[in-house]
Amino acid sequence: MKTGGIAERFRDKTILITGSTGFLGKLLVEKILRVQPEVRKLYLLVRAPDAIAAEERVLTEVVGNGLFDVLREQYGAGFHSFIKEKIYALPGDVTHENFGLESNDILQLSQKVDIIVNGAATTNFMERYDVALATNTIGVVHLCQFAKQCDNLKMVLHVSTAYVAGEQAGQIFEKPFQIGTALRLDYQLDIEAELQLVDKIKSELGINSDSKLEKTTMRKLGLERAVHFGWPNTYTLTKAMGEMLLQQLGQDLPVVIVRPSMITSTFQEPMPGWIEQTRTIDVIFVAYNDQTLPCFIFDGSVIFDLIPGDMVINAMMAAINSQWNKQAQVIYHVTSSHQNPLPLSLIEESLYKYFHKNPRTSKDGKTIQNEKILTFNRLVYFQAYMILRYKMMRAANVLLGGIYTKNYYELNRGYNILMTVAKLFDDTNLRKLWKATAMDQNDDASIFNFDPKCINWSSYLVNTHIPAAIKYANNQKAKARMLVEKILRVQPEVRKLYLLVRAPDAAAAEERVLTEVVGKGLFDVLRKQHGAAFYSFIKKKICPLAGDVMHENVGLGSSEILRLSQEVDIIVNGAATTNFMEERYDVALATNTEGVVHLCHFAKQCDNLKMLLHVSTAMGEMLLRQLGGDLPVVIVRPSIITSTFQDPMPGWIEETRTIDAIFVAYNDQTLPCFIFDGSAIFDLIPGDMVISAMMAAINSHWNKQAQVIYHVTSAHQNPIQLSLIEESMYKYFHTNPRTSKDGESIKNKRVLMFKRFAYFQAYMALRFDDTNLRKLWKATAMDQNDASKFNFDPNCINWSSYLVKTHIPAAIMYANNSKMKTGHAQYGSR
Repeated sequence: MKTGGIAERFRDKTILITGSTGFLGKLLVEKILRVQPEVRKLYLLVRAPDAIAAEERVLTEVVGNGLFDVLREQYGAGFHSFIKEKIYALPGDVTHENFGLESNDILQLSQKVDIIVNGAATTNFMERYDVALATNTIGVVHLCQFAKQCDNLKMVLHVSTAYVAGEQAGQIFEKPFQIGTALRLDYQLDIEAELQLVDKIKSELGINSDSKLEKTTMRKLGLERAVHFGWPNTYTLTKAMGEMLLQQLGQDLPVVIVRPSMITSTFQEPMPGWIEQTRTIDVIFVAYNDQTLPCFIFDGSVIFDLIPGDMVINAMMAAINSQWNKQAQVIYHVTSSHQNPLPLSLIEESLYKYFHKNPRTSKDGKTIQNEKILTFNRLVYFQAYMILRYKMMRAANVLLGGIYTKNYYELNRGYNILMTVAKLFDDTNLRKLWKATAMDQNDDASIFNFDPKCINWSSYLVNTHIPAAIKYANNQKAKARMLVEKILRVQPEVRKLYLLVRAPDAAAAEERVLTEVVGKGLFDVLRKQHGAAFYSFIKKKICPLAGDVMHENVGLGSSEILRLSQEVDIIVNGAATTNFMEERYDVALATNTEGVVHLCHFAKQCDNLKMLLHVSTAMGEMLLRQLGGDLPVVIVRPSIITSTFQDPMPGWIEETRTIDAIFVAYNDQTLPCFIFDGSAIFDLIPGDMVISAMMAAINSHWNKQAQVIYHVTSAHQNPIQLSLIEESMYKYFHTNPRTSKDGESIKNKRVLMFKRFAYFQAYMALRFDDTNLRKLWKATAMDQNDASKFNFDPNCINWSSYLVKTHIPAAIMYANNSKMKTGHAQYGSR
């Protein structure tokens, strides 16, 4: 690739990056490696107990991500060695002095580092005060202390947020914070006094940091102190304090502060629509898709400020180049509202336009019409509705454990947050930076595009971002449905399944379970088995709960928590990262991690708990090990999950998964060529085998105070080579050719193969040791009844037969059905 001036700046440079496992962190690592492969070294600081665990986190959470597929294709066989050469994982934490590193490591780093990018943060608006201070504020002190030790340092880039502006009215300028200056007029902010206040209150409580009382106290304290000084929440206050300390302590350092607004899915790089969490604005899209958004306060003229993630990264890299080794501090608002304002009316229009083009469908193929959201154009009307709907329903409120009060505060808080982010940010510095970038005679303007004027908001929202947000949210639901179905089928005498779902109230939660879980074809075997009694059986066994793992007590009322804590024997945590947070970083750092914290706190309240099973997404394991040390815990790590092998029926699938892209593209004749090494090993595992292994693991470790990990994989016992996948693909399409309108067979052209390493090799060709899984199967197979009902032995899979007769047809059928629903191909195709 031809590289321009910005990319050249990173040639032969050593860069320390904190927060690399977050959304922006991953994008930055990928972009640097893609546009400047001659970078000397990327040191990634990640929270881990040792170097091996740190490397594993980086390989699974960063490099193992689909975001790196373009690089995998580019490097083929050399991808893994390229990554190993360029990336070094450091087990550390910005909350500790010297990042928690050994003195020898610090010495070596200080002699090598040219650039520091500080992206580590807790982005939870309502974080406990001590945790937010430690990461967002004191983390900056540790950053400056280390930076001053670096002999060759040319740049410190600190990722902040545009919302450090708080609730100030009017245009927000790119100005630094002065130490001690509060947003509230005539108030002074003493950071040292705030730290002492935290220590004093924790000391007075006199209990350990895991206690519910301390956590609640610290959360309330953070919000109280934020409001006291003029900020809307703990996150923005502590980020502002971090900027103040950087301004004071980093005066003799070359510093750039980047303040992005609401970050959305990628605009175009490395592929359009890449997203990793349900982000702030996405809650509206997902809730509307799920029909769990009953009302919204709406002023169509309100301007929202969204900025795609790849544009933030491009601006960061351009800023590093522009301010290289300049002993000054420059702030960039990486925002869109000044140059390309997005009114709320256009978001609403795009929302309805997308769902009109892509309606939900019922089981019989009929279109399900989403109801329009009840909107209020004035706050007073919205508040009146909230009071009438929620606060006046006292009897129901008591019976349902405060659910209406909870929803009143949740919707009010949602309104307050969204109004906080609706601002107009001045971006003079950013515009100057773009002007200089665009004037360059190399490829910088195209490679590092961060010009918000080029965004057609309607096209981006309808064709890229909304489908990305919906797809991400939907992809999290399949494993949970399979487990529910399996339990009810093999053990109808289970006492009760409590299903925690995001919904405004109990009625909406029940509707979601009936339509999105029980209403799926996955439950057809149970429907046939129970006949007319199916729904009464479901009603007796399943109890939907309107809650959310991102909230304390998983969002439930005290009476519900009390009842559950007395009844629950088993907790299965399959909840994924469907929240606002960007980084798994401290005890309750981001919601994808905070959910594990809340889970552990709830688990410790359960009188009869015998098992906590966590389905790993490589995001919450470390906190689970730390907080769940006295709990009976099993962690399941599946590889690439494919359609069901046999249970409850062969070939059940709900989304086009990783490997399926090859089959679907070949079916559509949109796969002209493929990087191919027939000997590369893929690791696939059918979904029903994952469920069976989970249930067997629960049984095997029942009430054992230990933590055991199972790799539910196949490559070690029954490896499948890419050559067999290719052979099976051709065999299936030879047997099942496409047909023209007149019924004649259409012969698919063979894919042009290049004898290089496999496209996905670095991720899929890893050989996962599965000693624990094999021991578990050996024990399970000794009981003939269990061996047939809970089969998870990958040795029994005839890959050729499974692919040709089961998985490929299932993937093709699912993809075709999706096209019929959407009317267009999936987003993000290249």
